[in-house]
Amino acid sequence: MMNEAIGEDPSTREGYWTSFIVPAGVGLGSSLLAFLMLSGLTINDDTSIVLVLLLVSVFHLGHIALWPLLAVIFFLRADRASNLSARKGAVLSLKCYGAWMVVVVAPAAWIATTMNGIV
Repeated sequence: MMNEAIGEDPSTREGYWTSFIVPAGVGLGSSLLAFLMLSGLTINDDTSIVLVLLLVSVFHLGHIALWPLLAVIFFLRADRASNLSARKGAVLSLKCYGAWMVVVVAPAAWIATTMNGIV
């Protein structure tokens, strides 16, 4: 499929790191920021439930939906522009997303659902 080699010339490598780092950074960064805001939030009678729901939604959707969505957008942009290195960067970002889901998210979800009330 992708057996074409990327040359050493900087113009042929343009976009690789951008299309790899931006989706992962934005997805994980937004989740981490929402998590930090949630962990520092003092919940009392004056705390708005809308704020809590918004932060929880950003926490979950950042790494579950935003990361792959941005990677697919970068992949399609690179495909249209025939930029092989940016395409490979977006594919690597999607591979890392798959590994993240299998290694981190799926086990955490399994533990949260099966050990609920036991631990």
